[in-house]
Amino acid sequence: MKRVIDSTDFLSIVVSRYEIETVNLSTIQNILINLLTDRSTMLSFFERVELGVSGYENDPRELWNIPEVKNYFKQLDEKFPYWFFFLSKQGHGLKLIAFCCIDLIQITNKQVWLEPATMEIFYQSHFSAMNQVCEIAGVSDEENEKLTERVFNYFSS
Repeated sequence: MKRVIDSTDFLSIVVSRYEIETVNLSTIQNILINLLTDRSTMLSFFERVELGVSGYENDPRELWNIPEVKNYFKQLDEKFPYWFFFLSKQGHGLKLIAFCCIDLIQITNKQVWLEPATMEIFYQSHFSAMNQVCEIAGVSDEENEKLTERVFNYFSS
């Protein structure tokens, strides 16, 4: 697939602790909704968005184990489920979203184990959203399959 705008840099979205604790979704939601403006914009930011959090650097817990963070990203995910299309498969943003949206996570020997049924539900809803964007953006079936494979590889690594 050829990008419409090849010079687009990554879009790095950092959610502050204040936004999380006040559940202020408006700024981030507006940025994300703008990614859906038109085909050109969608293709420009295809796998070129990274998501992060600031303000919890001194908290020893993993972000997805902090109730306020988990709640914030669950709510954001309800409004914008198109992560598989837009988020980079190199960073930690996609795992942050998934781990916040999935209720059952076990951590043993620093490995994260996801409850399969819950992960299946997450996959189904997010692949459906990804397919919607792919269709609107005119992504070929072949490229959609490659993206699907990258998503599975991302979560298996």
